[in-house]
Amino acid sequence: MVKKRSGRLEPFDSSKMARMVSRAGVPYAISLQIANTIKNDESLMEKDQVSSMTLHRMVAEEMVRLDENTAAKSYIGYKTTQSTKENFRRSHKPRPKVRKQTRTHAK
Repeated sequence: MVKKRSGRLEPFDSSKMARMVSRAGVPYAISLQIANTIKNDESLMEKDQVSSMTLHRMVAEEMVRLDENTAAKSYIGYKTTQSTKENFRRSHKPRPKVRKQTRTHAK
């Protein structure tokens, strides 16, 4: 089971991980290889649950090991951007809609 940042538990899905890795710029075949490597990792098999951040770090390390440095930077940056967007959305209240005044007579 994967523990998300929100605290929600979700079953591990290697195809979902492969899609996320391929979006960072890694060919899909290599993405599947990375996802299967992490899925079969012995240290993770011993645990009942693992945090999404641990998986994220492991994916980035595996990308670097396979010499996909540019994609690893993209993957790390994508997660940072996503969390930054989420924090921004949570911290800012929506603006009230202001009714625009219209002139009824032209000058």
